[in-house]
Amino acid sequence: MIRESVRECYEDEANTIKIEITEEGFRDILQGEQEEVSRNGKCLRYCILKNNNLFTPDNLLSEEDVLQFFENLFAVRDIDTNIIQHIIKKCDKAMKHEEDRCERAHTASVCILKQLKELELINSN
Repeated sequence: MIRESVRECYEDEANTIKIEITEEGFRDILQGEQEEVSRNGKCLRYCILKNNNLFTPDNLLSEEDVLQFFENLFAVRDIDTNIIQHIIKKCDKAMKHEEDRCERAHTASVCILKQLKELELINSN
């Protein structure tokens, strides 16, 4: 999934800095929620979110796609739509100040995982 997500993925808006998978970045992705993540790990998160259509064209979180993605990724089922709407609203607010696409994706990922754990929808290992 990660390799496919970075095939045509770039750090910058001009599409000049291609994102490659590094060992450190891959480790960061596997560790899930954490504040200190390598630049590569943040950009890998961007690629995964982008290639799974989790961002809308105006760089907000896509409610329907986020719900489907997390149901598949974490085997979370039957989440109340109101809960997902709350999480998305909260995380959109948390990331709206981020201009950099990799930082935005990292902020969104960490926020969503924190919310899912706080609501006990996924394990907090």
